[in-house]
Amino acid sequence: MPFPVQSSKTQLNDDVSLINLSNIQFGLNRAVQTSRSNGSTMKPILDYGPAIEYLNWSTYHQVEDTAYTYAGTDIELKDWDEQYEGQISMRDALVNSRNIPAIRTLSDVGLTKAKGFANKLGMNLKSSDPLSVGIGAEASSVQGASAYAAFSNGGTYYKPTYISKIETADGITHKYSSKGKRVMKASTAYMITDVLKGVPTSYATYANISGLHQAGKTGTTNYSSDAIATNSALSGTAKDAWYNGYTKNYSMSVWTGYDSPNSSGIAMSYQSVAGKVYKAEMEYLQSKSNSTNPNWKKPSSVVKLNILNNGSTTPTVASSSSGATSELFVKGYAPNNPYKGTESSSSTSNSTSESSSNDATTTRPSSSSSESTDTDNDTTTDDSTTTGTGSTGNTSTDNNTSTDNTNTNNSGNTSSNNNTGNTNNGGSTNTGDTSNSGNTDTNTNTDTGSTGDTSNQGSTTQGGSTTQSGSTNVSN
Repeated sequence: MPFPVQSSKTQLNDDVSLINLSNIQFGLNRAVQTSRSNGSTMKPILDYGPAIEYLNWSTYHQVEDTAYTYAGTDIELKDWDEQYEGQISMRDALVNSRNIPAIRTLSDVGLTKAKGFANKLGMNLKSSDPLSVGIGAEASSVQGASAYAAFSNGGTYYKPTYISKIETADGITHKYSSKGKRVMKASTAYMITDVLKGVPTSYATYANISGLHQAGKTGTTNYSSDAIATNSALSGTAKDAWYNGYTKNYSMSVWTGYDSPNSSGIAMSYQSVAGKVYKAEMEYLQSKSNSTNPNWKKPSSVVKLNILNNGSTTPTVASSSSGATSELFVKGYAPNNPYKGTESSSSTSNSTSESSSNDATTTRPSSSSSESTDTDNDTTTDDSTTTGTGSTGNTSTDNNTSTDNTNTNNSGNTSSNNNTGNTNNGGSTNTGDTSNSGNTDTNTNTDTGSTGDTSNQGSTTQGGSTTQSGSTNVSN
């Protein structure tokens, strides 16, 4: 299994060195080499994260799920169900993975500005990439896990590293780590996490782990009409199916699909496999972890309010939780609350683990340089709100300085489940997970772990996953 070397020369001892290993490939590691579209898992990274960061949108912000055609084309964007939900909140649009609100949001932010945000999270978007990348762009599960890890840890990005230390025969130990860089405000990271908590609990319930604080996002891509015309067997199947999930300790990204996608697609009954792989691996990681199961703490830069659930574009603070929805606002952009002092409690559970066949681990150190600023990182807790002010991948990443292992497994499970996904050019998307899987897992503790394994299970499924661990104790 290939592990990219960070520099052209790695000193092993006084006499032996390895030169120019970066161009050597010993095998296929789908966790780092796949160039498949990441589908709807891109939405928090390119669409809604930037909307909160730059436009100060709340989780209640109303978006339009109505007929949409890409400007200057006759390409009509649709969802897998070819239905429209009208005016809905940003929270509902992201949890239920609606395509049109995501593209409208990206357009509101501005494609260039949003790409800058996403590229700071490890994406490799080009200036020529069209608006359709808002519902999927080429990315690996390693990129997905490390990007979601930044949401988990409060806004700091750690570039994945695959070697935490090298111990030579003469007893010399060389340690390697990645320095973190703040890429978004703590308010942005927390609000995205709070929304994504709703995915495993209400949408992709097959990925839910009872009692674990976790957040996640599904992703699915479909075939173009040209591909289906060439091979009718692809009709009704998905090209790629993803699940990116995370907890305060781990971030994981799972990809499933076929190496030759135009020969076989992922049947509907297999499209939940990525989420199920995530669940199995995250449960295992949690069972082996010495860490507790912490929830995220709400930073003081976020205001939590009970908002009347009446679909109004202007949010109205409710006097109680009855008939209201708990939503989050960036401090300074919340509606006036006439009911201050009345406390209500609401909780959301976030956590993620990693899953999937090909694993690569990265270490993350506790030090970080800051880029985005948010005066507060984490003061108030996630679970308490004021009524009227209130509430509110596979790759997995953990934010403490520890290093993880990367394994590569190819696994395919059969199970039926529907997830909605996105398609790049406005075509409808299927939901669920598929037979080939690639995962990335990231861990943030200050331990180190090294190994990388590759294994294939199942005759028709393939997968790649990456596990990353690093040192960051920023509230996730």
